[in-house]
Amino acid sequence: MIIYRGSSVKKYPVHLSFKNGLDMQFETDTNVKLTEPQYINGGQFIVTENEYIINVP
Repeated sequence: MIIYRGSSVKKYPVHLSFKNGLDMQFETDTNVKLTEPQYINGGQFIVTENEYIINVP
């Protein structure tokens, strides 16, 4: 069991801009720049610890 006390886990801000002009911002413990994509049904995705799933073209 891992117990985190205080804010010992680094947060990474993520800003996504979609092709339709919308954008989304959130913070995650996952460094999405260093994460290897997962291949799901022929697509490439990054899955963060708070269950955001990002399609990587």
